[in-house]
Amino acid sequence: MDLKDKVVLITGASRGIGEAFAQIFAEEGCHLVLCARDPTFRLKAQELHFRKKGVKCVTLRADVTKKDDVHHVVETAIKTFGRIDILINNAGYATYKPLIEMSDGEYKETMDVNVKGMFLFSREVLPIMEKQGRGLMVMMSSISGKRPMAGLTVYCGSKFAVEGFTQSLAQEVTGNVKVCTICPGPVNTDMYRDNSPGEDYSAIDQPKDIVERVVKLIKKDIQNGASYNVGK
Repeated sequence: MDLKDKVVLITGASRGIGEAFAQIFAEEGCHLVLCARDPTFRLKAQELHFRKKGVKCVTLRADVTKKDDVHHVVETAIKTFGRIDILINNAGYATYKPLIEMSDGEYKETMDVNVKGMFLFSREVLPIMEKQGRGLMVMMSSISGKRPMAGLTVYCGSKFAVEGFTQSLAQEVTGNVKVCTICPGPVNTDMYRDNSPGEDYSAIDQPKDIVERVVKLIKKDIQNGASYNVGK
């Protein structure tokens, strides 16, 4: 896929892998729609940075678990650019602890962000891509969506759900609309550091490493329904 002038919508875009996606897609000449529930100033700083570089960029504060927020982001993307070529369902949440220590709130937050958010954005964007006759939806999963891991029961459950959701959706899409999952291993993000204090973060993948591999796959040709391991 030639990425020049493609419109890319990225969730969880204010930091970590989402921020790296924004930076690299901007370098590829894409137009950006960025959303996150982090404080607005982080997104606005990104917007100013990209616009100074001549990149067309819109930023919105949004919670991926709220239907009205999701609709507003997608509606703004269409009003601004007229289309959405690539959706990066990147927003994620993790709390690493044994099942018996997991609170109801932590369970709900994990499943809502990792699964419901992906569902809401995919459902909102799919009709647009179907009408266009083309589009790519990238679901950021994890190697934890393929391998069971003690202490990550709820997180693994949410990422296994992402895999099943995507493989099933791949059988529903039509035309040149494609969906895929991306499965990193450990990545040096705020979320990983919060859950794994004291590790050697230089020994694991950095967000830019993951995104460069994903963008290379997108440019080469994503296979519909495929699940790509992109970690070390």
